[in-house]
Amino acid sequence: MRKLVFFPIIFLLAAFVNSCRKETSQGSSNKEFISKVNTWLDGQKVPTQPNKASNIELLKENLDFSNLSIEESYGGEQIIIVPINENFKTIKNIDQKSIPDLVLIVNKSGAIRKGNVVLSIPENGQLLGKVPEKTFYNIYNTSHVDWDSKFQFLSVTGRRVFELEYRNKNLYSAGIVKKNQENSNNDISRASVIACINWYLVTTYYDEWGNQVDQTTEFINQTCDDCENPMYQSICPDGGGGGTSSETEYEVEWIGHATLNTDVLSIGDQYGGGMLVVNQRLYAKLHNLHPTNDKIRDCYFIRSDVNGNSNGATSTVFTYNVTGLGSRDITISSTGRANLADGSTIPFSDSESFNIGNFAWQN
Repeated sequence: MRKLVFFPIIFLLAAFVNSCRKETSQGSSNKEFISKVNTWLDGQKVPTQPNKASNIELLKENLDFSNLSIEESYGGEQIIIVPINENFKTIKNIDQKSIPDLVLIVNKSGAIRKGNVVLSIPENGQLLGKVPEKTFYNIYNTSHVDWDSKFQFLSVTGRRVFELEYRNKNLYSAGIVKKNQENSNNDISRASVIACINWYLVTTYYDEWGNQVDQTTEFINQTCDDCENPMYQSICPDGGGGGTSSETEYEVEWIGHATLNTDVLSIGDQYGGGMLVVNQRLYAKLHNLHPTNDKIRDCYFIRSDVNGNSNGATSTVFTYNVTGLGSRDITISSTGRANLADGSTIPFSDSESFNIGNFAWQN
């Protein structure tokens, strides 16, 4: 009887020790990650801009690493989401309905290549404690977000960069903060001409197919070369720069169409001459990781028909295969048959390469 009791005790003890080892290993890994994030944040400070450096310190003090989450992204990258404490919103006078997170993109080598403070604002009075799972994956990879919402992307210093709005699971609008530099002397007490920048929010609107349907330009403010705004959501450049296109990163999807034309049979002069051509209508989901990296994410066959002078012939597609998805170039292979008016059939096969430029906008 003693043996029956003794062995379970040893087993439980071993399991306890093993569990402790896992927690210690995970805690060590978490400490390493926290150190990496803090080091990266310190590297974003600009000595000549103490207010922005203070914003980064406050951000570091309010990061909730205990609730961080990781989402896999395209190209072997990872999206790290670190919640920001509610106290941060109160101190920096941020919309209390917003959900603040530090969102970091880690490349496949394990280095942080970029990061933003993202304020997620639910629409239609939704009350959410945190951003739903896969939201940021969809922003960076699919352009389809499952809840109506607006996302304001800020630099870690608090500078406005761009904002996105999603409705009915589709990207509805994308607004990018842009500059228009000009020399101005608005302050007559200054002896010299001051270089100033006018800042605008340029917003592009999309329909359900991803077509651009409208664009607006809204003047935000003006900054001059002595800009050092103590507010968190400001437009003062970081380090004297005005922002770059590489700072705006989000997925745009649109639907394009193309046709694969296959010559099947020479048509006799009595039937109008020419060739019996099978036209295979294709639609493709085309993705653009703004502002670069166009790719064809999906391509699907819609219908097959024949040219008009084929004297009643029809066509049937049997097999359809696409290779190369996820790049700018794909190859489409298909087999089928042409069904002639006299009841006879002619088999056909075709293989053709398409570039993203071959697809026209859906309309």
